Amino acid sequence: MASGLYITAAQTVVTAGSNAAITITFTHNLGLSPGTVEMTVHRWTTPAPTPVVTQVTNGNDSATFSWSNPVPGAQLTVSAKAQVTSGIEQTELKTGVISFADPSIEAYDVRDYGAVGNGSTDDTAAIRRCISAAAESGGPRAVHFPAGTYKVSPGNLADDGTALFVPSNFIVTGEGSASVISFTGVVNGGFAYNLFGVAQSSSNIIFRDLTVEGENNPYVYTSQNQSAAFNISNGSGVSNVLFFNIECRYLWGFSFHDRGENERVHVIMCRTLDCANGINVNANHSLQIGNVITRSEGIEFSGKYCIVALNQIKEGQNGGIAGGGNQSDNTVYPGSIIGFNTIDGITDGVGI
Repeated sequence: MASGLYITAAQTVVTAGSNAAITITFTHNLGLSPGTVEMTVHRWTTPAPTPVVTQVTNGNDSATFSWSNPVPGAQLTVSAKAQVTSGIEQTELKTGVISFADPSIEAYDVRDYGAVGNGSTDDTAAIRRCISAAAESGGPRAVHFPAGTYKVSPGNLADDGTALFVPSNFIVTGEGSASVISFTGVVNGGFAYNLFGVAQSSSNIIFRDLTVEGENNPYVYTSQNQSAAFNISNGSGVSNVLFFNIECRYLWGFSFHDRGENERVHVIMCRTLDCANGINVNANHSLQIGNVITRSEGIEFSGKYCIVALNQIKEGQNGGIAGGGNQSDNTVYPGSIIGFNTIDGITDGVGI
């Protein structure tokens, strides 16, 4: 076993309710004597995350946290470090996520509306029908992509080139790496087509457990195309949008593109591989935590009280982490925190 800290509750789903409790267990083999293991838990459904810190002694141990009435989709992020009390610090950060799910929620299955998921049939129209049915129903406003590869083509230019619009109070889910959305017909230098679009003034939207791939394979780097897998429209008023456990690969444009002045747009535990652009979020109180960006432009952010932490940027293109973004005055406001990120090689620009 490699030297390090281990969080056994990583990516665990528990039931939301009035008395939800989570037990997080730590083990380590760092051989610290004397020393402690410190755990930090962030509850980030509030505008500003509230850290809860506990000290855990050497060896195996656990800590239990109770949260009164967490809503479905709420998340806790967990990190840990070890520090020798003599002053010599040995720090290895690990991140885990505990999410809360409502067992009563049901999602509309895209296959029930004609989607095939065989990688060759164009499923765009079927997925649109499924989203419309869920949005107009009195039941759960959620759609689910079972395992498969779903081919989606760009939308009309009159619709900003967006293939699939997602309304407020909506959830889009899949089965992780088994649920692939193949975004076809987007080329370098072409119109700024988008796979998923979030319109102005939308709120309370979750995308999770999906894989999105484009056609930039074999990979050719370009910084010119403004297409995006997930695009938040230019303007303001968007709030409470979560991207969790999303993988984007081989895209000509952005993986996550938030172009407005918004609130709480979070990208957590996502991955980009061979994409022209990685994460661009311009929202107050945003969290970009635990993401892995490989051979893509890194993270660009702006806004008040943002946290950019525990991200890994590998073989980055055109810089690592940049502040400023598309805010009206191009400013990173006081209160933002950048910390514990790893940047392992960039081909151009600066690390931070």
